[in-house]
Amino acid sequence: MSKFKKKYYKVVSPDLRSSLQRHLPDNFIVQYKINEWVKSNIPHTKLMVFDEINAARRLLNLHYNTRRAIYEIKVKNPSKKGLFISYIGDLSTYNTNSFMNAFTKLIHKLKSKKQFFQNNGLPSNTVFVKEVKLIKRVY
Repeated sequence: MSKFKKKYYKVVSPDLRSSLQRHLPDNFIVQYKINEWVKSNIPHTKLMVFDEINAARRLLNLHYNTRRAIYEIKVKNPSKKGLFISYIGDLSTYNTNSFMNAFTKLIHKLKSKKQFFQNNGLPSNTVFVKEVKLIKRVY
């Protein structure tokens, strides 16, 4: 077996917060930390990262006119399967409590049936992980 360890990458804002923070309610926003393990603020969900640096760069180039950083990271429990909710619009304008109640019910339903959504619509090389540790800035 090879001793090579897979590298993973995370796109974050300059203040090390979720890169999509302007579209998310406050309780969805993750504050990442260098050399510390961080997990999602929402129970039973995972964080999205990339297993290829060019995929992280493509996300940066396609979606942002603002400054963002790419970090090489360590991860726990990587998987190509996970739950992704796509939406149109800005989640901060939604009723956060009712959205969270519906979201929590959906998570419990999926966990009980052991179902996962496919990664349709996500950028290539997206990986779902339980925890992330920022190691070093690479871009």
